[in-house]
Amino acid sequence: MQNGKKMASPEDLKGKKNGGSGKKNGKSFLIRGLILLLGLGLAAGVYLISGRVQPPAEKTPAVTSAPDERVRLIDRPLEEVAEVCVERGGTSYTVVPARAGGADQPSRHTLKERPEFDLDQSKAEALLSCAAHLTATRQVAENPEDLSAYGLEQPVARVIMRYTDGTEIRWRIGDRAPTSTASYFMREGEKAVYLLYASAAESLSHERNAMHTLNMPGPLDAGRIRNVLLERAEGDPVEIGYSEEGSADRNYSISRMRLRRPFYYTANAERGTQFFQNIAALDITGFAGLPDELKDTGLEGGNFRFRLTVTQAKDAENPADGETFVFRVGNRTEDGESVYIAVDDGPAVYLTGAGRVNFLGEATPAYLVDQFANLIYIQAVRSIELKAGAERWLLEIEHGADEKTPDVFRVNGKTVADASDFRRLYQRIIGLTSSKLSEDYFLDGEVLLSVRYTLESDPGELLVEYLDYDADYCAVRRDGLTLFLLKKEQLDALMEALRSY
Repeated sequence: MQNGKKMASPEDLKGKKNGGSGKKNGKSFLIRGLILLLGLGLAAGVYLISGRVQPPAEKTPAVTSAPDERVRLIDRPLEEVAEVCVERGGTSYTVVPARAGGADQPSRHTLKERPEFDLDQSKAEALLSCAAHLTATRQVAENPEDLSAYGLEQPVARVIMRYTDGTEIRWRIGDRAPTSTASYFMREGEKAVYLLYASAAESLSHERNAMHTLNMPGPLDAGRIRNVLLERAEGDPVEIGYSEEGSADRNYSISRMRLRRPFYYTANAERGTQFFQNIAALDITGFAGLPDELKDTGLEGGNFRFRLTVTQAKDAENPADGETFVFRVGNRTEDGESVYIAVDDGPAVYLTGAGRVNFLGEATPAYLVDQFANLIYIQAVRSIELKAGAERWLLEIEHGADEKTPDVFRVNGKTVADASDFRRLYQRIIGLTSSKLSEDYFLDGEVLLSVRYTLESDPGELLVEYLDYDADYCAVRRDGLTLFLLKKEQLDALMEALRSY
């Protein structure tokens, strides 16, 4: 006891904790439970209310599609198509499909009236396909009173489709619709007018000649052309090509092109190349007809104004493996815009633009031949001896053994200090330019100047002589032929340069 008070025993202390605190905890748990139940009830109420009260849903517009106005006119197996006849421009033709099976059946689509007609197979296929499957874009009139408003009174074309069961359907193709690429179309015996797709209308209305193939042979490639023979109805033929590998004249000439007819001579490389390019640019613009259908083509009976025989390598790597094409060029058409042309001596007559063949008239020997009288590559020359009466000059060239060793030049035995001076003199000698062709290839006369080349390889020697011809010209003789005439003033200038050297 302290200060008259009794101290609490351990039992008293234990009783206070267990007894008094337990009552309070029980009340606390009860309050918490009530609060939890109240919260759950409130949440459930909110959920139910939110489920019933919703904002108005947005309305999704209904998807609409334009009505399909197409009209299926024909739908049957392609095998049932027996033939299709097209009438246009006062003429008609009938396409017969290829039939597999018997040996007597054609292996390709053909023209019934002219089996030899080289029918364009893709166009024939498109025409026959229309007879099996044909759809109009829409019907534009059910029973029109005036067919001329659609171009169907006098149609552009009439088409007759015949089938293996003996039935046939006849159609008319009219004008093109003003606001469309489609054409007016109707079945004969019916009143309805349709719009037909442009592709189908075109396939059904080709003129006969447009159904012929227009394939150029080859194709021609200027880079692979090796030789061309140009024959004329009037005048000598001209032949030009490249010198053969290993030929002697290839060793000394700068140009590798050669004129082979009417004489053998170096050709002008620039003009010869352009000639080959013009040939490669030839094209066919249309089919004119078969020979018995045409008049005044200039090709009757194998005739021609020009006949081209073109030989070209099949590929650049094998120039010796060649292929040959033949073109016969005839007269101009009445309108003057085109020229008749036949390919590989075949029966068909084609058209090409008149401007495409003008170059053939210009391809003369005088145009294609090299204008230089003796254009010799300096690396092929060992010496040049020039004689004019009693005067003589000797030019010698000692070529270096390799690129590092310079060439040595001598004139009349004396070494030339300045190589450029010697080269300028050499250029004067080989730079003499022919003025025109000679009319006589076997002229003779006083030799005004002779130029004898000693070459490093075959043929070993080349002689060019300048003969007195008249007051203005001298004739150039080479290999025994006087092919050219040269202005004397050129020769006089060379002689002056030689004397002053």
